[in-house]
Amino acid sequence: MALSIVLVACGDDNGGGSTSSSGSSDDGNSQVCSAVSDLKSSVTKVQDLGSSSSLSDVTNALSGVEQAGNQLASAIQSAPTPDLSGLQSSLQSLESALKAVPSSSSVQAGLEAVGNAADSVANEAQTAADNVGCS
Repeated sequence: MALSIVLVACGDDNGGGSTSSSGSSDDGNSQVCSAVSDLKSSVTKVQDLGSSSSLSDVTNALSGVEQAGNQLASAIQSAPTPDLSGLQSSLQSLESALKAVPSSSSVQAGLEAVGNAADSVANEAQTAADNVGCS
């Protein structure tokens, strides 16, 4: 919930500061690169969920993705941003899929949707990293 709100707010950011030097832009890009890397690590943990995963594992994975998404949103405020609409949409889908797992007929059934959504987030995060120039 909060994640999607934060990303919407950051998606409209024009880069803000009037006296940004290229050094601070590079710092902002490195913060975005670090945050994207953290997000990709969190998504990998989601992708590693399996039939033996507990509801607690799913909850922890959701928390990790939300935290990494919030860090990315914060880092974006310090850098010239690429179009993040695809990443925002895929994060919302992943968050919804993770929250739906407890109401699924089984953890495994819920994780199928989570896996597809996690793959989408991973692809969008890589695109965002490429757009910012992360190595």
